[in-house]
Amino acid sequence: MKKLLFIPAIFLSLTVISNANPRETACPLVNISKHYQNLKPPHFPGGEDAFHNYLIKNSKWPIVTTDIQGIIIINFAIEKDGTLTEFKIEKGLKRELDAEALRVIRCCPKWKPALRNGKPIRSTYSVPIAYSTTALSAN
Repeated sequence: MKKLLFIPAIFLSLTVISNANPRETACPLVNISKHYQNLKPPHFPGGEDAFHNYLIKNSKWPIVTTDIQGIIIINFAIEKDGTLTEFKIEKGLKRELDAEALRVIRCCPKWKPALRNGKPIRSTYSVPIAYSTTALSAN
């Protein structure tokens, strides 16, 4: 008998997409820290624990006949209104598992968007989902 170990790991990375001033990007010594001042990252409603619980509750992993373990990384954009768009599997494991990870992320409710100076901005996000099946030994 196989035991399924599903451990979603979250909040791996955040990239903010901004409209940079061309004059600022022409200079190689630009202080980019001002782009990250007063920045609040996007988050799932209820925080990390709520997102973890959402992933566990809503995932319907296919039955696999071999031992598999690894991480699936899903990238997506969070729009100013909190909707998720531009889904991409950055790192896959197996087609059926990748499809389920992508499905559950696409079904997410709206997130709280990233804020810069209190105003919503578009951002990108990466979610690593650890997946493992292990064979149980009979004692």
